[in-house]
Amino acid sequence: MEALKKAGYQYIEKGTSREADLVLRQVKDSSKGFEWKGQEDYDALGDAVTEFLYDMLTEKYNFDRHDVSEDNKDDEDYTPIPVFTKNLDAEVIIYLIQGSGAVTAGMWARSLCINESLHEGTIYPYVRAALDRKWGIVVCNPNIEATGHECSEYHTLKVYNQFIKKAPAKEIVWVAHSYGGWSTMYCLRHFKASDMERIKCVAFTDSVHSLKNRKLSEAQIAKTKNPKHTRETLKWKLQLIPETFNDPSPEIMAFLKKKARNWVQSKLALDSDVGFDEGVHCVSAGHKDHVWTSGTAFPAVFKYIDGFFPSASSSSSSTEVAATESPPDPETAQKIATSIQIKEQGNNLLREGKFKAACFEYKKAKLYLKGVVDDGEGGDEMMKMADSIMKKSGKDKKVTSEQRKEAQDSYVCISSNLSQAKLKLEDYNSVMSATSDVLRFDPNNVKALYRRGIAALRLGLLDESKEALTKVEASDPKCVQSLMQELNQAFKKVRDKEKKAYSQMFK
Repeated sequence: MEALKKAGYQYIEKGTSREADLVLRQVKDSSKGFEWKGQEDYDALGDAVTEFLYDMLTEKYNFDRHDVSEDNKDDEDYTPIPVFTKNLDAEVIIYLIQGSGAVTAGMWARSLCINESLHEGTIYPYVRAALDRKWGIVVCNPNIEATGHECSEYHTLKVYNQFIKKAPAKEIVWVAHSYGGWSTMYCLRHFKASDMERIKCVAFTDSVHSLKNRKLSEAQIAKTKNPKHTRETLKWKLQLIPETFNDPSPEIMAFLKKKARNWVQSKLALDSDVGFDEGVHCVSAGHKDHVWTSGTAFPAVFKYIDGFFPSASSSSSSTEVAATESPPDPETAQKIATSIQIKEQGNNLLREGKFKAACFEYKKAKLYLKGVVDDGEGGDEMMKMADSIMKKSGKDKKVTSEQRKEAQDSYVCISSNLSQAKLKLEDYNSVMSATSDVLRFDPNNVKALYRRGIAALRLGLLDESKEALTKVEASDPKCVQSLMQELNQAFKKVRDKEKKAYSQMFK
């Protein structure tokens, strides 16, 4: 964690109930996130984030850390490869495998860890769900090569053989993102029937297990349209692990059809049917961008996994509720997840300066929370349009307190971002409405109070502006210094006008 501080950054709580919902902020100014200063600086920060995530695994989640490259210490290019395990004596073990590139153990996507939050960019929601089910966990680290003679596929199989194969667990849950699917296929080709029988199910997230490079020769690879570095990697792996480029056996294809599902990048709602790819059932991950798929698919992935363990969801604390409370409704979970995904689309548009489009996405996101979050009396027109839809789909679905809290946190965030976009458009009445939605649940939200103060001032609602800006001033006087001066001038103009009008009455 010291490396992160030396880089000038820290992770702070985002203030939601979601697992590991930590965001990267600057040490000197916690209101500011990552600032681009070049690729070298970005990579150095990435290394610091990696160490932070390793520390979280060992210190927060109490994982054991192992070096699986121990047998290569005599090699000149030896590099330790940390692998993390927990509860290896459990009856069920979940194996978490990330994709290729700069990601290391604990990460799904480095860019999300830096620019969004650890909830979206890391394995921690999966870790919490597994711990709630009292499962063992193995986290591999396939992108750090111990020597020039090893690769991610070999590492994934090696970790399985070293930790999972020898464990007493009767059943294995397999989760693989992106290139982790390709490594999965390598493992399946080397498994015996007994290994495949232990695997209860496989959850891919935008996996590339069906790469079209099978049966390629070096000459054919050279002719492909892949980038040069990709062609070189394919040639190297063709020499090192040629069996990976053969078609899967009928047994493997039957296994995938029966036990695997792939959550792929898509604009469709989470879990929408997308068809079949190489015999694997594909559904939407609820996001159109590859890096987001493991994060957005998480609730659907565990819903799928729990289908293979009828008693898992009922015994896990993540889904366990009080005796007086109804069990969680899967449709509600999907609505919340879809709302969050649409909110992120709005955030992207907001960053691009497409404020009208962002507003449209934020309003859509709020629609999905109708019936989960009490939107107060009235509400905007788009929210009202949802009433008939919600009645048809069952507005009174069973919603747990945890679901309601998650939806409320998301609703506040969406409304806050909507107020920012509306302020950019100088739609001050809409800013007042959006900030009201925020302050109803979070009355001391500084950003909402600040934007409300500006909007009220522009609308001539001086008392409301003063009420909001005075609260902001208490925590950050410099932030509102010029606005308070402007507000005082506005009050002065009103008093002078009233004084003048009053004096005319006695002439």
